[in-house]
Order: sequence, then structure tokens, then C-alpha cells
Amino acid sequence: MLQEIVKVFRSLSQTLCIACNAPTADNFVTLRSGLVLCLGRPTVRNMLRASNRKINQHESRYHRFFARAMWSIDKLSQVWLVEILIPLFAPTGDVHVCGDETTCGKSGRRVACAAWYRDAVHSSGQQPVIDWGHNWVVVGLIVACPCHVQRKLQLPVMARLYRSEKHCRQAPRPFQTRPELLAQMIKKLGQWLPHRRIRVSADGAYAADKMLQGLPSAVAFTSRIRRDAARYE
Repeated sequence: MLQEIVKVFRSLSQTLCIACNAPTADNFVTLRSGLVLCLGRPTVRNMLRASNRKINQHESRYHRFFARAMWSIDKLSQVWLVEILIPLFAPTGDVHVCGDETTCGKSGRRVACAAWYRDAVHSSGQQPVIDWGHNWVVVGLIVACPCHVQRKLQLPVMARLYRSEKHCRQAPRPFQTRPELLAQMIKKLGQWLPHRRIRVSADGAYAADKMLQGLPSAVAFTSRIRRDAARYE
């Protein structure tokens, strides 16, 4: 059983390497193996220690993988979705995806683009929890759970880092709201799956004009209507 798992893992890694050139792909496989085997905090050094591959170069090369290496996160997401997830979980029919934001806690005052955000997972209506960290808008593929027919799984496909207006002015770069970031990713999915109908679901925070404008005709968007919405016949 273990040998089968290792064989499948290596096959997935080789497929994802399409998004990288040869030297970067080798570093990617090393870091990916270390991430799975690492039991502690997944720093680059800990991932290298946990990796079962022989390391013949300085660890700074693996640090540069995230900052300077020749690879694209969008290309990696495309390969992950089109070459792996869709054939396995949604080979036919409509493609169901969802979108939402999540907070990733960080520590330290010099974390780029970090700010105070509400943690929706640990917050309640009476007791909000505010965390210092990053806020990510994530798109996930919704698939049936293999071991429970009445449950669904959400497999992350793409993500965009939300930057506040203050951080955008400092960069400088154009400010984008969370609905705009989600719409940007949904348009990418429409380009990657031109012959499939995509059904998107999100909460009421994304029921905005900036989310709906410019979506491909094959995309159906479902969200919660505002309480003060003006409804017409």
C-alpha cells in the first residue's frame, strides 16, 4: 500500500513539473516531498531536512525558488486543475467551484502585505477574533467525498493575496477588492475549461457588480441576495 502511495505521489509531482523548467522542477520536487514528510513547521530548512532526496547544493537555492525561480503560480494551478483534478473528479458534466477568503496568521512586524483581519473560522457573532496576517481569496473545486456520499470536499485550485489600499499605494499597484480578485480567477477557469459549464457559489460578500461584470457566458454564479435588494418583476 505504501509503495502505491509513493508511486502515485511521484506521478503527481512529475505532472506538476510541467509548470517549471528543468532545474526549477528538481527543486520543486524536493520541496514538495519535504512538505509532505515534514512534521514540524514547514520552513525551507525543515522541508529540506525531511525530504528523502540527497541535497547537493546550498539551501539558499531553495529559498530563491519562491522569489526568483522561473515558474508561474497560475500555470501550476492550471496543470493542477486541468491535468489532475478534472480527469479524476469531474471528467463530465458541470464543474462546481466555490470562492471565499481565509486568513493566514503571521508573526512579526515586517511581513509584507500583512494587516489585521477578522478570522471567520474562530469568530462568532458575539466574539470576533482578529488576527495579524495575510488574507487570501481562494477558489476550490467541489467534488463528492469518496467515503461519504452525502458530503462534499473542497479542493483548493487557485488563490490571490488581498492587499489593502494602504499597501497598494506603497507598492504602487492598482487596488483590487475581494470580488474583483475572485472574478479574475473565475475568468482564468473559463479560459482553461472553454467547453465546460462552470457553476460558482460564494457568500453574500461577493454578490457585487464587480464580481458579475465580464464573467464568461458559460459561468453561472450563485450567491445570497442582499436584504435591502430592490427586486423587479
